[in-house]
Amino acid sequence: MSEEEKKSISQNVLEQINSGQIKPTSRAYFVFRVGVFTVAMVVLVLLVIYTSSLVFFGLRSSGAWFAPGFGLSATRSALLIVPWVLVGCVVAAVVVLELLVKRFGFAYRRPAIYSVAGIALLVVVVGYAVALTPLHRSLYRQVHNGAKPPFWGGLYKNFDAGPGHALHAGFVNDLAKESFLLNAREGADFLVYITPTTQLPRERAVREGDFVLVFGSVDRGSIRAAGVRFAPDEMHGFGKRHPRHRMQP
Repeated sequence: MSEEEKKSISQNVLEQINSGQIKPTSRAYFVFRVGVFTVAMVVLVLLVIYTSSLVFFGLRSSGAWFAPGFGLSATRSALLIVPWVLVGCVVAAVVVLELLVKRFGFAYRRPAIYSVAGIALLVVVVGYAVALTPLHRSLYRQVHNGAKPPFWGGLYKNFDAGPGHALHAGFVNDLAKESFLLNAREGADFLVYITPTTQLPRERAVREGDFVLVFGSVDRGSIRAAGVRFAPDEMHGFGKRHPRHRMQP
């Protein structure tokens, strides 16, 4: 398009505006629109970070985060514990965020993969950092101590792996050469059998009172352990149950 054509179009538009045929959009409209998008982005970013941190918290509190240390079989079992609904919400929110980001000039004409990768990285890094703060731990304890939780408090009720899964966290009691009693944090007691193929901690031998993770399927109140490891310090506050003292005969 030549300069003369551009000038002609501009003059034509100005003439239509002056004659009232075209009404220009006010600046206040654009300011309001930008303000709405900015607020929506901020709220959505906070929600997606909270949700992603809740996913990380759930993985750590259930023990699924540490399952790869037991091998491929434990990892497959841990996939049943992953809060997939929350993961799906995070993915959907990231897509919506990417669409909102496209409304602003800093993402215009850039490949979508760049903005999606940047948003995903932000969500993962900040979400993981929030998961390590006392926020979720405090809400988790309120829910499990019977306190009245906020309206979303029900999300914290299903983060323990529970007896229906192959990952069990609890305290070691009645330790013998080839077995021990696991006072599981969900309230059940399991007799854990140690076999020659059981993966044991390399740091030191297991002692009574240790808080451990046990991988193995439950069969009539007993577990033939495929692996035992010390539960990381981060898990000690999740539904922690005090070990029982050995019963004297």
